[in-house]
Amino acid sequence: MTRCSNRTDWIAVVAAFAIWTAQFMAKWAASVIFPDAAPGRILGIVLSLGGLAALAWLWRARRVETVRSVAGLAIGIAGLATVFDTLPVLIG
Repeated sequence: MTRCSNRTDWIAVVAAFAIWTAQFMAKWAASVIFPDAAPGRILGIVLSLGGLAALAWLWRARRVETVRSVAGLAIGIAGLATVFDTLPVLIG
């Protein structure tokens, strides 16, 4: 009997998109609380940097070696989404 194993790191996939969702919702809340104000923009930038730092930590913690894995692709997509979500904060 052959044993099968699933080498896909689904925990990293779920964690990457959870980090993106959390920082997105926090930025959205900051933009509602401080519309067109400097505190909202500063908070948005800080939250974006925090989200990118959390994704970088996840990359190191899960020992992802390349973007050509499911975990690496998920972290990469979440990172790009975090950067893309920051553009309205910067542009206003």
